[in-house]
Parts: sequence; structure tokens; C-alpha cells
Amino acid sequence: MGLEYEVHPVNLQKGEQLSKAFLAISPSNKIPAIIDPQGTDDKPLTIFESGAILLHLAEKTGLFWSFDYGRRCLIQQWLMWQMGGFGPCTRTAASLSQIR
Repeated sequence: MGLEYEVHPVNLQKGEQLSKAFLAISPSNKIPAIIDPQGTDDKPLTIFESGAILLHLAEKTGLFWSFDYGRRCLIQQWLMWQMGGFGPCTRTAASLSQIR
């Protein structure tokens, strides 16, 4: 997408997602979460939830997005499918693979 970024690892096993600093970014204490330094009116914008992050980045860059209503509906439809269907299934499968 051509955007500069910094990665800040969050150690879930150490409970870093429960810190006040992280909760200010992601009140649901989940990853992913981002801070866009040039968010709105050049003020930082914090965003959590993968779908919201993807929509923000797509609209910001114009990549993977359309301003044509019909095409945008198709994009949103597949995003919602991933968030509500495929994503949860893969998380469940990954969790079950940890059980021995």
C-alpha cells in the first residue's frame, strides 16, 4: 500500500493486551489494532478490529476499494464473510490444533 508503519509486538502470554496503553488503542483488548498518525484532521486515529482497519486503509489509499456503489458492496460483502465466517472458523481450527 506504500504506507510507512512501525510494528509494536503485543505479548498476549504476558497480558500486555490488558495494559492501559493498549486498552486506549483497543478497548476490546484484542489484536490487531493500529494508530494512524495522520488519521482525521491530521490527528492520530486509533482503530481496532480487522475489518475496520482494512476499510480504513482501503479508503485512505484508494487501493482494494471502489467508489462505485455496486463494486463497493461486493468488497464489503466478502469482507463481512471473512469477519463472520472464515475468520472465526480458522481461529477455532487454530485453537483446536493446540489441544493435544
